[in-house]
Amino acid sequence: MYNKADFLKQHVAQTQIVREVKLSEQTVNETKSPQFNTSDLLMLLGPIGFIMGWTILFLMLSKLGVAARDELLFTIKRFQKVPCRNCQYFTNNPYLKCAVNPCAVLTEEALKCSDYRPAEKVEELDDEDY
Repeated sequence: MYNKADFLKQHVAQTQIVREVKLSEQTVNETKSPQFNTSDLLMLLGPIGFIMGWTILFLMLSKLGVAARDELLFTIKRFQKVPCRNCQYFTNNPYLKCAVNPCAVLTEEALKCSDYRPAEKVEELDDEDY
């Protein structure tokens, strides 16, 4: 039969074997490459996609803003060439701006207006002239 000393030796040997097996499993697990789950991937790509989306939106809106500003400047420069504001027939009335060509006033057609007459400058009279 077994005596106590043999039993203890056998028990110590078995526990050492179990420890070695656990150690070898741990080193195998450490050498394996980490595997990503789809939830880990989604958690990683979520914030990146959010930032990229807002960046693209900001760039598109800034391009639209620049294009609108350039178009506005072009329109303003084009209206500065129109001679209507210096014409004697031009009135700043919102209902009838020009008495001769009301359809062509302040448009590019006004550049070719045959009825254009420069407004005569009216000198202000002083009280001494009376």
